[in-house]
Amino acid sequence: MNKHLTTFSNRSPFFEMDSMFRDMERTMSRMLSLWEQGSMNKSLDQLQNSMFTETDKAFLLEVDLPGVKKENIDITVEGNILSIKGHREDHSEEDGHRSYGSFSRAITIPSNANIEKIETNLEDGVLEVMIPKNSESSSSSKKIEVKSGKGSFFKKLLGKSETKSRS
Repeated sequence: MNKHLTTFSNRSPFFEMDSMFRDMERTMSRMLSLWEQGSMNKSLDQLQNSMFTETDKAFLLEVDLPGVKKENIDITVEGNILSIKGHREDHSEEDGHRSYGSFSRAITIPSNANIEKIETNLEDGVLEVMIPKNSESSSSSKKIEVKSGKGSFFKKLLGKSETKSRS
């Protein structure tokens, strides 16, 4: 009599496939981690922090731009669209890593904005844009110069000693 014994295993028939998926997941996690260490993802999220305020005399815009130099910021107005574009470069002397990030933000400004008298100030990683109100509509185009080191005109216009927190 010929008896065949079958060996049973506690392993699932899909064990090898599960193992392969776990290996792929670990590899993808490592790749994502390395990408995030370059701070590209983080820096772009941080650049989105802004605050828009309206007073009786002007529209005020604050945008957090940590690590961005004024030379790397381009501000233009086309019609009623204010565009803020730029890039940031980080160079770490310690580990030799470099990371780059670009940003672009377009904001619709009201028709009573006086684009001829827009002022900016970049200080401590915060870009302030003051757009004075005009009694009549304006629809021309203009490139705006980014200035720095003038002190916050937001504080003067809002009559505050501290700026609001941005979200």
